Amino acid sequence: MSQRPKIEQFGEAAILISWESKKIDIDINNTVVQWSKWLYGKYIGELIEIVPTYHSLAVYFKKKVAVADFLERLKSHSFPNASFPQASYLYKIPVCYDLCFGLDLSKLSKSKNRPISEIIKKHTKPVYTVCFLGFLPGFPYLSGLSEELSAPRKMMPRELIDAGAVAIGGAQTGIYPMDSPGGWNIIGKTPINIFDVSLAKPSLFKAGDRIQFYGITKTEFDAITEKIKSGNYKLGKTLSDD
Repeated sequence: MSQRPKIEQFGEAAILISWESKKIDIDINNTVVQWSKWLYGKYIGELIEIVPTYHSLAVYFKKKVAVADFLERLKSHSFPNASFPQASYLYKIPVCYDLCFGLDLSKLSKSKNRPISEIIKKHTKPVYTVCFLGFLPGFPYLSGLSEELSAPRKMMPRELIDAGAVAIGGAQTGIYPMDSPGGWNIIGKTPINIFDVSLAKPSLFKAGDRIQFYGITKTEFDAITEKIKSGNYKLGKTLSDD
């Protein structure tokens, strides 16, 4: 790892590990993900959770842990070249870009002076990286969006966006995990439920996973929805090469 992070206490029961960056940097985010995996693998018995962002990690400890002592131990550590226990996956996510779901697709097409078909093509081409989860539980912030599709967040957020809405906000794309207000530009919808509180691990994704979207018709969307309800749908998921 080329850049040594800043490591400091973050309240009474946490530390903050951060890397200097003024923009979304996929190399730094990859480092954040690797540190997260390493910490979970080495210190799982001492941790409550790790919350990553693009260029930092907040590490929260159990009550038994002396945070100041842990901090000193970590500062003296050399980041090891090791295999990490948490596998990353590549998910193939179906998205219907029909205008009944893509509420901002026509407007985006006009602002970019490109046909909707080209917008869809450019959105489905990249393999995106899940950099972290927020602002809603399970909301994946995805890096890798084509600069040509970058679009500012809406000045007036919508009061309600459907779960599964696929959207663009600035230089990022993401999926709304639940019905909620939101200010991103909605370009489609996936029938896949990416957050389920009834599961031991509610979020489908974690930092470091990869996502590739592929387009489906409204008829295919409805068919997948029915398969999911009956438990007969198998999501495309393979181990990802980190």
